[in-house]
Amino acid sequence: MRKNRNYWTKEIAFSTALNFVNKRDFNKSHVAAYELLRKNGWLDEACSHMKNINHAIKWTKEKCREEALKYKTKADFRNNCSWGYHVAKENNWLEEITSHTIKHKHVTPIKWTKYKCQEEALKYENRNEFHLNSSRAHSACVRNKWLNEVCAHMKDPYSCKFKWTKEMCQEIALEYSYRKEFSIKNKNAYYSARHNGWLDEICQHMIYKKVENGYWNNLENCRNEAIKYNTKTEFNKYSQEAYKFSRKNGWIDIICEHMTPVGNRYNKCIYSYEFSDNHVYVGLTYDIEIRSKSRKKDKNDPVIKHMTESGLIPVRKQITDYIPVDDAIKMEDFYLKKYVEEGWIALNRGKTGGIGSHSNVWNFNRLKKMLSKYSNINDVIKNDLELYEILEKSGWINSFFPNEV
Repeated sequence: MRKNRNYWTKEIAFSTALNFVNKRDFNKSHVAAYELLRKNGWLDEACSHMKNINHAIKWTKEKCREEALKYKTKADFRNNCSWGYHVAKENNWLEEITSHTIKHKHVTPIKWTKYKCQEEALKYENRNEFHLNSSRAHSACVRNKWLNEVCAHMKDPYSCKFKWTKEMCQEIALEYSYRKEFSIKNKNAYYSARHNGWLDEICQHMIYKKVENGYWNNLENCRNEAIKYNTKTEFNKYSQEAYKFSRKNGWIDIICEHMTPVGNRYNKCIYSYEFSDNHVYVGLTYDIEIRSKSRKKDKNDPVIKHMTESGLIPVRKQITDYIPVDDAIKMEDFYLKKYVEEGWIALNRGKTGGIGSHSNVWNFNRLKKMLSKYSNINDVIKNDLELYEILEKSGWINSFFPNEV
């Protein structure tokens, strides 16, 4: 469950710590509480009842041998039981108790010349396969800037350019009930149909969304509309009138209980993009899906740039829920450092904690300047939902739009 910004006090953190038997589990379950105690020097006191996992075991030679027999290599032993490994090493038992482990023979590394890289690359159909199956050859190509040349025969995994036919557009159009939904969710098919003059014909089955006056001033009508969407952002995007009346009448939280929460200017989540070549990007955002779409439009974005250069497709992970922005800034820095400590190469170009214009103080004059480009409250809701939420919280809607409230 997401906690408010000021949720963690000394007393609550101490009380929560009593539910755990070791620091590791406590830190894993409640990072914010753990960090609060650590930074204020209260950690040892709060965790005085806990056991030290490593020191709780007396590492005799037999105990070290018993533990070592669980692993096939010395590296596995070291990574999974570091304390037992170091005790065995200090007492010169290591070679004896790991005699059963697999010994890695030294292999002379291949010198990847351009010719050898070309030969190797011919075995694969795309850059992702090339990297996964022959990472050293792939790295040599990236390092020496041969990648585009040696991969010239490969299929472009990002290429999705094809000719839209009338039948294809019609098949996709049948998935939607309204033109607006069609235009937003599948722009390529919609604009191809419009450009070729097929739009009216393939949209004949769609409903002309017109309602009588006062229709959205009814709680049940708004509730039935809200059920169609997964987030408040989608609700506002596809059904602005229903959303506007729901907010105006104070029903928004009631009818949106089923929706997936996303952030705003005050709440962000931490996410990462992990590449198989051990590169990583860590960031924070108020909506992970919207950020992912906007990223694709920026060729200089570090994630897109590395995808283009390496030919790799990363794994996106949402690390935290949407948490207060001040906590999110600290957590972004915490997780980036954690990745680096674990041997990852960071793609972040600058310091963490950047949240753009969202971090500015919103006073009356700043709001006035931002709202000057909008003629009415509906324009604000349509173009900048976050700005509308700030305006609503400020209590100044009547000051800027006196004839509409």
